[in-house]
Amino acid sequence: MEHNNKEQRQRLRDAYMKLGLQMQPTAFVTLTTNDTVKTDARKKKDQGPPKALTWRHQGEPKVSEISKTLDMTRLIGEYLAMMDRALLGRNWSQVSPDQRTDGLFIIEHTKTNIHAHGLLRFPAAKTRDLEVLTLMKWNRLTQSGDTNFQSICDVDRVAEYCMKEMANVQFSSDQVVLTRQFMAA
Repeated sequence: MEHNNKEQRQRLRDAYMKLGLQMQPTAFVTLTTNDTVKTDARKKKDQGPPKALTWRHQGEPKVSEISKTLDMTRLIGEYLAMMDRALLGRNWSQVSPDQRTDGLFIIEHTKTNIHAHGLLRFPAAKTRDLEVLTLMKWNRLTQSGDTNFQSICDVDRVAEYCMKEMANVQFSSDQVVLTRQFMAA
């Protein structure tokens, strides 16, 4: 049984690798929240809930692993919207999906320091420093988050790195975030 599950995880990883490469990404982006809080049911209740993901516009989120993954997914969607608005203008949401930021993110370390690795292709726009723009937009969403933005030279190697944890038994399909899931058809 374990062998079949391992084969299924490998096939799923291979399919996401193929999809990621077909998107022709030009940038490798890592988004971190610098959340090091572990979910621990044994914590005393009088201390209140630990603050996991902290951002300026939201209330105190729950810290369960599933909740952290969903919160990170929402932050990624907000980041993508902010980037498209900066690159495409105020009518960015009406631009066809193939002309907007495209790619995928893999969320890792959901129990410890949650972060996401992304393979992205940004829309053609006026000359912009995408690294600085990414940092500015992510800092508006998180209090202590950080970014790592790199141009891609070896897309196969970068895709392998992004998807390294997909073979793990604990990996959930909720940890894969496609940019198009935030776009209207």
